[in-house]
Amino acid sequence: MNGLVVEGQPHIHVTLSTPQGAYGGHLEEGCITYVLCEVFFAQVEGLPLTRRRVGVSVEGMGEGEVPRLEFGKA
Repeated sequence: MNGLVVEGQPHIHVTLSTPQGAYGGHLEEGCITYVLCEVFFAQVEGLPLTRRRVGVSVEGMGEGEVPRLEFGKA
């Protein structure tokens, strides 16, 4: 599990595996977990980190918006 908390919003990635293979994705509200894990948070100071929505177009999937992280912009 890894990710960031930017502007108070978590963005967490998880990777899970079974004997049949590995699965990955985002840990979103409503996900149910059955394993206890310890989470370590570190606050990084000195360089602003913000989230900005940008337009994207993916062939075969259409158009939309995704969050983009920007360093050093307040």
